Amino acid sequence: MGRQDFLLAVCIGLIAFSVLRLMQSPSVRTGDEARLDPDSRIVLVSADQESFNKLLKAAKANNREGWTDLLVVGKVLSVDPGTKVQVLDSTFTMRRIMILEGSFAGRSGWVLRKFVVR
Repeated sequence: MGRQDFLLAVCIGLIAFSVLRLMQSPSVRTGDEARLDPDSRIVLVSADQESFNKLLKAAKANNREGWTDLLVVGKVLSVDPGTKVQVLDSTFTMRRIMILEGSFAGRSGWVLRKFVVR
């Protein structure tokens, strides 16, 4: 098996795992209360969509300085996994949430869709 075949098999496996995970947990909808994924080590919440896009760019480029700068200026919050939130809006890849507990209670922002769970 060549390297490309191996990478393709890994990608297919990851997609299958993601689909199974989605099928096993009930869908979170706009207006629902939910939690930030308690199994995550860190959950970053962006203040707005522009900051969300900058955060994604920095993460994809493995640019730690880029996303830590967003934390320093308050455009990204590091929120505890398991924190209770309410879903305000959703797109295909992200959700707008209101943080309901903890030190950031009352703040809203955007987070990757996969981090919002029942």
